[in-house]
Amino acid sequence: MRLPFLTFAVLLATIVPAAARAEIPTACGAAPPFHAGPLGAVAYIRSGSLHVVDLSSRRDRTLARLSVPRYGTRTLAWSADGRWLSAGDLLIPAAGGRFCRPFAPGTGLSSGDVVLHWAPRADLLAATTARGVFLLRPGGKPRKLLPAGWSADGFSPRGSRIAAEGPQHVFALWAVDVAGGRRTLLYRPPNVHVGPTELARWTPDGRWVIFWTDSEGSASIAADGLPLLAVPAGGGRPVPLAQRVLRTPQFVVPCGSGHVLVVSGFDRYVSAHKSLELFSEGSWTARAVSADPSRSWYDPSCSPDGHSIVATATLMPGDEGGLIDSSTRTIWLLSPDGSRRLLLGAPHDPVSFEGARFSRDGRYLLYLEHPTRYGAPIQLRLLDVATGRSSGPIATIDGGSDYYGLHDLAGTAAWYQP
Repeated sequence: MRLPFLTFAVLLATIVPAAARAEIPTACGAAPPFHAGPLGAVAYIRSGSLHVVDLSSRRDRTLARLSVPRYGTRTLAWSADGRWLSAGDLLIPAAGGRFCRPFAPGTGLSSGDVVLHWAPRADLLAATTARGVFLLRPGGKPRKLLPAGWSADGFSPRGSRIAAEGPQHVFALWAVDVAGGRRTLLYRPPNVHVGPTELARWTPDGRWVIFWTDSEGSASIAADGLPLLAVPAGGGRPVPLAQRVLRTPQFVVPCGSGHVLVVSGFDRYVSAHKSLELFSEGSWTARAVSADPSRSWYDPSCSPDGHSIVATATLMPGDEGGLIDSSTRTIWLLSPDGSRRLLLGAPHDPVSFEGARFSRDGRYLLYLEHPTRYGAPIQLRLLDVATGRSSGPIATIDGGSDYYGLHDLAGTAAWYQP
């Protein structure tokens, strides 16, 4: 996974002062169980502090003094069992306790830059470092899975395999068995002029891997969207899905059984020319969902049963005249066949609603509300889907990360649902 602006070495320097970093142990102890209410808990960063708020009781606790830069990417994440939070290359017990930093440069396992991914069903962690890809269970010893020059981007739904790119300068995409390290080639670029592959996601059944190809090898061209393809997880012929999809996991999401929702459209601004397409796994036929070119549609989420889709929209024409966050964002509820569109809430200029995510039972949406201007503080709120009623502010988080109008919530907040 590539960071567009900052390496994790720079990120870590921002997270914890140098003197404090020297005192953080590299070995992780046992983390106590973390208990959350039915709606789970959100970890978020505000003004240099890491908080955890229980969405059912609204109890808010401060865990640590941390901060992340505005353009940090996927820096805050929960382990599957809810016991750990990762921030940069730090691991923090969610119930409180001592930090650890298992891939610190002094361990010999990395030279400073580390990208972490949690497995979906256990407390297993994959770390991409300059010295290779390692697997770790907090409290145990790291195990090397792949040599230097490889990177790992995400686990399969069952956690038995991981998608990886390598070796260095080859740019091929592989599926790697976590237990024994066996590699299955999924895609090799046809020539040296085709740039790196990058994982978008595994399909929910683990049978397909969806990925981008950086065909021009240009960061500027890639910012306006890259080709998106799907390939069988056991190897086979790749299937083109869309010509231009922005390189963010928020634009490729699972949607019920056997479907994947894709946000496609040229232009780096999310407020310009984006539409929703629902793909059927295997045949990869597409159905238009948004079907309304008067708006740009993006950042979707599907209900657990796949019967409803929620997405953010802005009025066209897009690009906001170069003023990021100047277009009012609205949240809409859509049917998968595109026959129904319902505006949720009544935002008004200069206030935007966006980034809605379904709760695990499908009854609630967690969403963002903020003034329509760049870098404004963001409030987290809950909306009852059945009644349309919104709660008061649950928390206020820092205004990043915002890349051409896309609020990457993973930079400053993460939702754990038990």
